[in-house]
Amino acid sequence: MSEHQDEENTRVLAVTCYKQYSAGQWDECLKSLQELASHNDPRVKHNELVVRYYKAGCYPSATESLVSSLNKLSSLPENHGLTCARYNMAVLKFHLQHFSTAFDILVGVLNSIDHQEKYLAMRSAFLLIETCLRMKTLDRKTFKTTLELLEKTFPQLKKSAGAKPETNGREEADIRMPPPDALESTLHLIKARLLFNFAEKGYKPARFEMKGFVESLTDDPQTQSAIVLSHLECIQGNYAVAIKELNKHRPLFSDSIQGLEQSMMYFNSLGCIHVKMEKFAAASSKLQRLRRL
Repeated sequence: MSEHQDEENTRVLAVTCYKQYSAGQWDECLKSLQELASHNDPRVKHNELVVRYYKAGCYPSATESLVSSLNKLSSLPENHGLTCARYNMAVLKFHLQHFSTAFDILVGVLNSIDHQEKYLAMRSAFLLIETCLRMKTLDRKTFKTTLELLEKTFPQLKKSAGAKPETNGREEADIRMPPPDALESTLHLIKARLLFNFAEKGYKPARFEMKGFVESLTDDPQTQSAIVLSHLECIQGNYAVAIKELNKHRPLFSDSIQGLEQSMMYFNSLGCIHVKMEKFAAASSKLQRLRRL
């Protein structure tokens, strides 16, 4: 068998493993990983650990075992390509509510990640934001570090998502990447979320980012912008304005099958706003309407 054919078979088997993992076919996935084990690639061992963890049901005892095993793998030299092991360690620390540890791991991942691991970079950036938002004390330096990493990571991801597939017949991992427009919207939205929570200059920077988010929407922009702008006003305590923003676009929210998702967002948003206003009867009415959809 030629080296090229062997490489192609390995790639196909790796894709099979990923599909089996995504489908929750743990036993089949472990068998496929065993076939890959002959390559002595520590990433195969890493994937086996993760699959066994999910197969075991993600119980606390299994979590402790996985943390120990990932620590050993993460200590290997960087050229072993085990950035994913450090990412998964951050995921575990996040779920264990060790947010400061998870944050430090993710900063290291994003500062050293290989330029070809774009999907992992995207996942790491998203997790960094969620971790940042859950940290009870966030100093100015950490806040600045987070924004700088976002500004550095997302333009590279957007460029990658817009690139045309290679013509050598191979499927690239970047097929999992969202389109550039979606990444642009996401960047504006998560920056606004950060600014809402931690910016020292009030809500003006957040409004600017939210405006960029709304302008970058391509899928049902009117409905999404109504929800988002209402949320913005609600966060600032402008409840009447938030309701007005929703009702201004009320015709967009229909009870038809086609408009069901939009209607659910509409009544859920109204219910949440009335809860904030401590108008519980009105909130109950809106949420009951949501249940009847």
